[in-house]
Amino acid sequence: MKKYLLFLFLACMPALLPAQSSSVDVNQMKTTVFPNGALFYSGTSVGLEVPKGSLKTTVYAANIWVGGYDRQNVLHMAAQAYGAAADGGPGFSHGPWATAGAYTAPALNSLFNRTSRFSKSEIDSFRLNVGQTGYTIPAAFTSYPGKGDTTKGVSLLLAPFHDSNGDGQYDAVNADFPVIRGDQAARALFSDTRVVPANPNTPTNFDFQTTVYAFSAPGMDSALSYTTFVNYRIVNRSSEDFDSLYVGHWSDLDLGYYGDDYIGSDPARHMFYAYNGDNDDDGSQGGYGANPPAQGVVFLSQNMSRFVYYNNDTTNNGDPVTPAQKYAYLRGQFKDGSPRPAAFAFDGNPVEGTGSNEVTLANVSGDRRGLGVVGPILLQAGEELCIDLAYVYARGTSNLNAVTALKARVDAVRSFYQNETNSCETMFTSVATPGNKLEATAWPVPFDNRLNLRFEAGQHATIVTLYDLQGRQLQSESFGAGTGEAILHTETLQAGLYLVRLEQGSSTRVIKVVKH
Repeated sequence: MKKYLLFLFLACMPALLPAQSSSVDVNQMKTTVFPNGALFYSGTSVGLEVPKGSLKTTVYAANIWVGGYDRQNVLHMAAQAYGAAADGGPGFSHGPWATAGAYTAPALNSLFNRTSRFSKSEIDSFRLNVGQTGYTIPAAFTSYPGKGDTTKGVSLLLAPFHDSNGDGQYDAVNADFPVIRGDQAARALFSDTRVVPANPNTPTNFDFQTTVYAFSAPGMDSALSYTTFVNYRIVNRSSEDFDSLYVGHWSDLDLGYYGDDYIGSDPARHMFYAYNGDNDDDGSQGGYGANPPAQGVVFLSQNMSRFVYYNNDTTNNGDPVTPAQKYAYLRGQFKDGSPRPAAFAFDGNPVEGTGSNEVTLANVSGDRRGLGVVGPILLQAGEELCIDLAYVYARGTSNLNAVTALKARVDAVRSFYQNETNSCETMFTSVATPGNKLEATAWPVPFDNRLNLRFEAGQHATIVTLYDLQGRQLQSESFGAGTGEAILHTETLQAGLYLVRLEQGSSTRVIKVVKH
């Protein structure tokens, strides 16, 4: 099935330029991200290689799934499995949300059919040497997409960076540099608006950003050495409010040989995971051999509200194809919309033989796919959602002991995450401190012919920019250092929703405002 999907994908997309993927490999895992946000696979088979250099993989493919109804009761879906027609086709394309026709295909490929990868050591070297005579700034720093072209509808801030001189612009010549998490990170910017769907679908018109990162942890057997973190940032660029939005992380978990796996969930740890159906993962088929590992997917910033598993077939619990079928899976239903027996599939303990688990049920092992879900979520026009998760690997003395070892590692990773960050928004790293959130208020609510703003007076000028919900810049003014108030004259604006962005040095704030 996997080879068949790969053939379909390549046969249907001959015109694409080669995607410039990046791999995070600073620890014992090699994790690949593609420009369309896909992890491990995007038309070519890579997989999550662990241990690095072994050519053994635990995950074949992974992607984000987002779906929900707007307040006009229209379903919007952005979801991709392998990107082939047999599983619903592509769900995402490289590049952020932009005004229709703003970019030609060659320009879009040139700017965004790539990923950005940086390490702590590279950024440290840049900071030490930039401005020195004879130093040539690496191309990765000059081409980093920190700021978007608002004349094309692109978000003003595309990717996080340290604004060294506080001018609100990204310019490596002025010593601005990317802000990353961990000791190495790779980032992709993508959206669902330029996709030609295999089935009728209404896009979300969201901006998506995937950042994969890892820590170079000392000790070959530490939890962080066998963990890759994933951060998703989702911005509602549409004019629609979603009050029933579900966000899922889909993974085709293949432990070495894909045909003999079991799957399970651990709601207390907000994790789903795969383990081998017996104690010998067929080495002749690319397997791990005796004492095979377990691979977990852990939600860190949100609680996993449900876990759905399905099989590699066309049954009611098989591969979903249409947007309605994928949304049904996000809601914890079968493809036809009928309810599943439990919110969390196989949430028992296979080691102890308690609860619902595939060992006790004596299921036939096979090719499993899993979908962990958070939601329902209210995401209004202009709002941003941040989700952190992690891929954690462990190997023990048997296929079941690997599950025990995995849970211990997951506990260590969750403790690390909770101790190092206060929220999903925090960029915890030794590289650089991210921009702070600027305290600001706007009134009256709603406003009419003028909009008043009050904000912290600082040492830098404050740039105030007004946008519509399509990302078009309508007004932009700079207020001098020490100023704490501003007035925008809005007589010419039509009634509706707008966004005000305030930038003061590395501090920012976005406020949604409404005009009568």
